Amino acid sequence: DLSKIEAGKMDVFVEPVNVVSLLQNIETTATPLMKRRGNRLVVDCPPGLPAFDSDIMKLRQCLYNLLSNAARFTENGEVRLTVDHDRSTIRFRVSDTGIGMSDEELGRVFQPFEQAEAATQAQYGGSGLGLAITKGFCELLGGGISVQSTPAAGTTFEIRLPYSYTPQSRAQNTKQQAEIQ
Repeated sequence: DLSKIEAGKMDVFVEPVNVVSLLQNIETTATPLMKRRGNRLVVDCPPGLPAFDSDIMKLRQCLYNLLSNAARFTENGEVRLTVDHDRSTIRFRVSDTGIGMSDEELGRVFQPFEQAEAATQAQYGGSGLGLAITKGFCELLGGGISVQSTPAAGTTFEIRLPYSYTPQSRAQNTKQQAEIQ
């Protein structure tokens, strides 16, 4: 997936996304991951959230990647998936009470094959591709992802997506990302 994203060859299949149905599916899939390390998954979604246009498979993969990481780096804690929105943007936040990351780690977190220190990688595993793919998918969908973290206190990732996906929203997002870098 990452090589297709980087080459600009990843297709986007846009359809109406029922957020409640998506979250129920994610919760069913992610709950066993949480239980392995004694974590509790809390899903918080406002009632009456309208559907929005996006690629549900890519969004599901993004959320699953974030929840999987949260479960891996949290033990006997809480992982929370929260959704909110305004007129133009829907936001998905995955927060955990896990080990957190240093500022140095935050600077590398979305780079392919980057993980925390070798000792952390040996203890927690992972390929180092999940967050790079998640970032690529978010940008492909015309949105973005950000992260905040405090060592020993936890991490919060936020995915922001437009309510209406269009090729123009993707192009505008690509232009904004290029200006930031």
